Amino acid sequence: MIKKCIRKEHLDCIQFTKDNQDEILKILEPNLDGEHIFIKEETDKYCLIEHLGWCKKYYYYNHWYVLGDDRDYLWNQYSPEDFQEMFKLVE
Repeated sequence: MIKKCIRKEHLDCIQFTKDNQDEILKILEPNLDGEHIFIKEETDKYCLIEHLGWCKKYYYYNHWYVLGDDRDYLWNQYSPEDFQEMFKLVE
């Protein structure tokens, strides 16, 4: 499910959709347990994850998530338009 995209360097990227939500959330939120980290709300546009007592994260459908390099090991979110402008998918 993880694909490769390129900017100046190869980075891992995934597109979050309603169809792959369960599989992708296992990657983006590996500690999702339904008790302390859980799905708070789902709409046609996003899935809201709550880290109980800590933070809330919105994951927008059809947006791309790109894994940063070793200095920034975080999944950064890009709209489909921004992703297309900044990256190129590679096989």
